[in-house]
Amino acid sequence: DLSRLDLSTGEFNTLKLRANLTTADTSITPKIKRWGITWQKYDAYWSDNFSTDLRVDKLENLEIENNSVNITLGRANWPMFGLNLKNVRVSPGVGPKTFDELRLKTPSGVGGYSSPIIVDGVMYVVSNKYNVLYAIPANATGKIVEPLQTSSKIDFVYGSPLATDDFIIVATSNSSALKNLKSVLKDVKNKVYAFYRENISEKAWEYSYSGAESSICFSGSPVVHDGKIFLTAWSGRYKLADILSGWGESKGKLIAIDEYTGKPVWTPFELPAPSLCTPAVDSGMVFVGCENINGSSLFAIDEESGKLIWESEVGPIGRIAPVISDDKIIVTYAQLSTPVIGQATTYLAAVYKDNGTLAWDVEIGNITLSTKYPADRPFLGHLEIGSSTPVVYDNKVFVASPDGTIYAINATSGEIIWEFEVSKESIISQTFGTGIIYSSPVIADNILYVATQTGRIYALDIYTGIEICESFKADAGFISSPIVVDGILYICDNSGKIYAFGEPKIQYNMQGKMISNIIRPPVSKWWHNFYTEGSLEGRFTYSILDENYNVLLYDVKNGDDISSLKSNKIRLCVDISRSDVSQNPKLNSWAVSFTNETDIPGEWGNLTPQGYYNKEIVNCTIDVKDKTSGLDISSAKYAVNYSIIATNASLQPVIDALVKLIIEENPKQFGKIVNYTSFGEELPLYLYTEWAKAFCIPSINGSKTVTIIAYNVPLTSDTLRNKLPMQLFDKYLGEYGKDYIVYVNGVEFQISDLAGNVNNSATYEIQIDTKPPVSNITFISPPAFSDSTYKWYGVNNISLTVKAEDDKSGLSEVLLYYKYSENGVNWSDWELFANLTPYELSSFSPVYDGFYKLCSIATDAAGNYEDIDEKEEKGNVSLIVVDTHKPVAYYDPEVEHWYNNSAPQIKINFTDNIALKSIEYQLSNATWESNWITVADNIGGKFYNETFQIDNSIWEEIEPGLTYYLIFKISDYGDNRNITTETPYKIGKDIDRPRSQIQAFKTKWHSSLPIKVTVKAMDSTSSVSKVLLYYRYSPDNKTWTEWRLYREGRYIGNYSWEWKFDAPEGNGYYEFYAVANDEAGNVEYKEGYEIVTGVNALPLTQIIIAVVLLLIAIILAVYILAVRRK
Repeated sequence: DLSRLDLSTGEFNTLKLRANLTTADTSITPKIKRWGITWQKYDAYWSDNFSTDLRVDKLENLEIENNSVNITLGRANWPMFGLNLKNVRVSPGVGPKTFDELRLKTPSGVGGYSSPIIVDGVMYVVSNKYNVLYAIPANATGKIVEPLQTSSKIDFVYGSPLATDDFIIVATSNSSALKNLKSVLKDVKNKVYAFYRENISEKAWEYSYSGAESSICFSGSPVVHDGKIFLTAWSGRYKLADILSGWGESKGKLIAIDEYTGKPVWTPFELPAPSLCTPAVDSGMVFVGCENINGSSLFAIDEESGKLIWESEVGPIGRIAPVISDDKIIVTYAQLSTPVIGQATTYLAAVYKDNGTLAWDVEIGNITLSTKYPADRPFLGHLEIGSSTPVVYDNKVFVASPDGTIYAINATSGEIIWEFEVSKESIISQTFGTGIIYSSPVIADNILYVATQTGRIYALDIYTGIEICESFKADAGFISSPIVVDGILYICDNSGKIYAFGEPKIQYNMQGKMISNIIRPPVSKWWHNFYTEGSLEGRFTYSILDENYNVLLYDVKNGDDISSLKSNKIRLCVDISRSDVSQNPKLNSWAVSFTNETDIPGEWGNLTPQGYYNKEIVNCTIDVKDKTSGLDISSAKYAVNYSIIATNASLQPVIDALVKLIIEENPKQFGKIVNYTSFGEELPLYLYTEWAKAFCIPSINGSKTVTIIAYNVPLTSDTLRNKLPMQLFDKYLGEYGKDYIVYVNGVEFQISDLAGNVNNSATYEIQIDTKPPVSNITFISPPAFSDSTYKWYGVNNISLTVKAEDDKSGLSEVLLYYKYSENGVNWSDWELFANLTPYELSSFSPVYDGFYKLCSIATDAAGNYEDIDEKEEKGNVSLIVVDTHKPVAYYDPEVEHWYNNSAPQIKINFTDNIALKSIEYQLSNATWESNWITVADNIGGKFYNETFQIDNSIWEEIEPGLTYYLIFKISDYGDNRNITTETPYKIGKDIDRPRSQIQAFKTKWHSSLPIKVTVKAMDSTSSVSKVLLYYRYSPDNKTWTEWRLYREGRYIGNYSWEWKFDAPEGNGYYEFYAVANDEAGNVEYKEGYEIVTGVNALPLTQIIIAVVLLLIAIILAVYILAVRRK
């Protein structure tokens, strides 16, 4: 773009262009095809009168001639082996219906094994006899043809040439000569040549492989896409072991080179076995096969990077080209029966394009692998597994098997539709290659053309497989594949003769398209109107596209207003069509006018962050508007404004002067500079970093309002210094921090509108504060108790205040958080209690009694805030215990407790919901005093049930028989007190012993057990609590045992206790006495017996024995009487 040239310094009527052409290779001559300068009237319009094509980007079926654009004649092309990148080999036109009309038959040596290509009426073919590339008129007839042009000498070629817009590409295929065993092990050095299409006698560049391998051979045909040439390679070297096995052992490659320079685009992709196939390209992937027997043989490679996408183990693939049909890739592969000389089966397979999985495969032939390589086809020892590329048309795959059969196969299911046998010859003929099909078929107008190694060409109906005419017999066999262009079939036989059959049938183009180069409005101009001038014949449809060819306006008419466009880069597009060939529509000119657009972007606002910010590297945003053309989002930029400050203020002029010197000597290190004048000299006041790219939301060109986002803006001296030329500053200014410092003034934004009007924002100062504030809690309410850990409160409204401070940006808010625990061990998560802003007197009102951690979190205006977990870890939190419930003593206040003369020991259960602190008591039967006697202090637990004793001196003063009251004062750490005056513990002193008396027995001797013993017992003060029965035993009422406790009696009411005595010592005499106990612990004293009784009761066993003996005696007596009577 030369529009930015400053021509204001004088009047210029002439501009001259100069080019220096150099080359490091004397075999290559640099060429400029054409050059020029385009211009436009700055304040008026852009226009193209088609005097040249320099303002045109694309022409499809159109040509520029005599200052107008016309529809071209419509000649077809066949620029590469497979016709296109998908290798479909289906001609868009018609072909010959018979081989009767032989238009052309050249002498031998004009062509060879490679297939010809045709572009713009010129046939390009490689002569294997003379090792040159010929350019021949495609409409040539007869036998003698004079080439239009001839290239320089090249090596042997098997693959087809490739035509690009500018070049004819040829890859050579010289390999070790098998007819001479001395050369079998020799390296081969093949090359890729680029000849200028306009003059193939001139070479543009050549490529030689420079990898680690010493030998390289290109047996497939190259293809081109998006400026990259893709071709396969192998070593080209045959070893004896390879010959015997019929298989090459070297690895293969996929190579990508630049179309215009011949330089490698990426590192060659290593294939596991030789590759002689022609690549296919689609959907950003390059598909290529190789001869790998064990492992992957079909690969999908990323077109841009050369990295593997997927690989598939379909079986070894020969010299065929993968064919892309919808979502599948069609290939042939082999399955070997033995690794050495033997049979091989060829299959046709369909593989899914996106992942390499097999869709279907079908067997198409069995062959005997060659043990002898014919001299005219040395590469085919590798490739008899399949050398003929399939052709896909109308959901059918047409493929020639190696053993001479043509198949039509359903492309969806893999089912065979029909088959046609073209050559079925003997094993000998197969061994020498005469019965094998190497040529690839072609389709034109529903006719399938197939050439064979026997020298015959067949024409078959694609739907029936029946010949439509008699086959043609050539002078030699065919390895080359036929092509069909403009109604004529072209093919080379193995002797190098070129044949052409049929009549020229040119299909006239009925429509075409032209797209201009990118058009930009001049600065401060915007789109206004579109204009065009053309003939009245035909139809012209105009569109306006963006720079990426997307339609912005469709069906634009002459004079239409186009100011609504939201892009400052457009292309003009025209579709020209005609209804019949007699029409000749012409486009004479088109133009775009401009209107003034001087409104600059403005209304900057909504800067974020504003004021202070808490990061040293900031993401800044700001809104900006443009009223007319809209904003150019790609132009958004930002820069940091800074100053160099002398640490000694008196030396600031010196620093300024040195900074000016630094800028003069190193201008590229600085962006914008704002100067000030000191004593008539301008010195730098504000310096700027280089403008950096910013981003916009919405990200649509032409938006009236956008938000500019500048990411990672350094806004402190420490972070900014990483982007500044500090070595220069230190060199000229001295030591940083000692002699000078960097001060950040702020950030500035820049953006232009689509008309090129640029505007800058102000410099916005964003102050940085990265240090968080500090806050602490102070309790106003005094605690009921404090220990080394907690403050204890017995209220649920605790007054407190928070002291907070920040050293820079100032406080923004203070929040109060708490954690809760029932036991001081298991804590909840932090929960927000209240926002204390403004942070003044407040209160904490807990819901539950328990343990609490309180923490204040202060936030400053920059967004810094205290880390609550860090404060907790460091102990900067307040710990309190809230206990609002009184402790409790568990006893029955209605029960009176009696004790004897000894000071009683009492055990009562005391409890508190959090923790007991102390227990005290008083004992009285009248009034209460302030003197309390301590039971326990600093208890610290929820429960207390230890036994305590009433003070002896107090107990001695207690009058027996009277009821006294024991009251407790129970306290917890929250200062909750429970004084039990309303529910005292009743207590009395009983010093009298109880009395008991055994009730007399009604009989002295007892014959049955148990014996009921009854005792009456009474106490004069308290109650009898129990009565114990004692006994002693004598068998003869003379000798007695010691007194023994029988058991405690059962109270049966009316001061009576009862026992069922079971005479544990057996029959004999028993003496008894009872001992009563009262509730005060007094025990009745007794010695000696109180009552005596006897027991003469037979035990049950003795009674049974006696009864049995009696019965025996009676029976015996009856028996004796009966005997006597007899």
